[in-house]
Order: sequence, then C-alpha cells, then structure tokens
Amino acid sequence: MRTQRTKPLPSTIKADNNLIVEFMGPSGVGKTTLRDYYLKHHKFSFEGEVITEKEVKNYHFDFDESKSKKEEIYRLLLAAQLKKISDTKDSFIKTHRRLNLFYDTLKNDFLIRNYLSDTIVFMDQHVFKFFTNDFIHLKKIDQKQEFLQHRIIIYCKASPEIIVNHIEKRKQTGTTRPVHQQRNSKELHQQLQEHLTEREKDIQTLRQNGAHLLEINTEKSLAENTKLIDEFMTDYFTNQQSL
Repeated sequence: MRTQRTKPLPSTIKADNNLIVEFMGPSGVGKTTLRDYYLKHHKFSFEGEVITEKEVKNYHFDFDESKSKKEEIYRLLLAAQLKKISDTKDSFIKTHRRLNLFYDTLKNDFLIRNYLSDTIVFMDQHVFKFFTNDFIHLKKIDQKQEFLQHRIIIYCKASPEIIVNHIEKRKQTGTTRPVHQQRNSKELHQQLQEHLTEREKDIQTLRQNGAHLLEINTEKSLAENTKLIDEFMTDYFTNQQSL
C-alpha cells in the first residue's frame, strides 16, 4: 500500500489571520460546484494563502498539549455525536465510517484555527454539515461566539424539485450517495422538504448566535452567486478591519 506523504504542522505559538469559509447545504444543491467556480472566478483579492480541504489533509496532525484548553468545544461536539451513535443500531462498518468522518471534521477545524496563519480555507461539507444541532444546544454563549469568530458559513439552498433533479442525474453516473440510491424521486422530495424546513430554523438560530452567514440560492447563475459572495467577503473584511 502506498502511503501518502504528509507535512508537519507549522510550529507557530499562535495562529493568526485565518478564516474558514464553509459551504453548507443538502447533498445535490450544488455547493461544491459553486465553491470551485468561485475559487476560479472571484474578483475579491485575498491576502495570504487560499486552500481547500484537500490541502488541509496533507498536514500531519500532532496534538500539542499546550492548546488543550482550546479543544473543549470540540470534545463537547464529538461527545454529542458519540451519544447519538451509541443509541443507534448501525453496523460496525457504518459506525466506524461515521466516527472517522466526525473526528476528521473536528480535527481539521481545530488544526486550521490553532495552527494555520494568514490562510483562508474554503471547506465543503464541514463542521456545520454535521454538528449544527449539537452546536446550537451548547450552553456556554461565550464559547459559541468564540467558535464562530473567523468563520463564514455560506448556506446553499434550492427548491426540492431542483435538488432531486440533480440527484437523479447523479444516479445515472453512479456518483450519488447510497442513501439517495435507495429512495425514489417522491421520497427524495419529501425528505428534502423536511430537511430544508428544519435547516431554515437552524440558520436563523445561527444568525442569532452571531454567525457570519450568507444564504445563496443555487438556482441562480454561478456568476451571479460569485458576485454575491464577493460582496459578502468585502463587507466581512471591512467590518473586521474596523473592529
């Protein structure tokens, strides 16, 4: 088996000037397409390095005990998911896959926020894809506000009909998720309608908690949405500089 080369984490004492931009939304809504298009066509000028989750995975994660005080919220989020997993009767393989996914997501977030300086990371399917409800139910307000700093959430949405159409096209190419393969169009539509309704509530709650959040309708053109993201980025950095 060929092992992947990894690079050590920066040895900085304090990470500074970093930002996580997370594209959030249901599978099939077009968030990866929008993220990739934006990175190629944005007009906003970023200072520092601009990377995605692919580059983050290249780092070798060696936990620094001196940063242990900063990992409490990650422990709480993971503990909440562990409880949910323990209450289910999924197979060992499925449980193992979920555990790895949740741990890697939180690990990468911790890595970016505590080690990378002068870096903007555009993430697809990141923390708030899996941990929104767990985050909302955390009790420490100051802890939640600190977690939302240096973070932008771009929530991508569209009508259930449009998303189902994208999923059906993926089925033809064999690139759809297994859970979608097991449902017909009517079932997918109902599931998405329920998901989008619940997400709208979550989005409003995240705003109330102080999240820097932009809602994007992916039924609009990629060029139009890229302009909206650019404008949001401009406002965000202008406000940060005025603080």
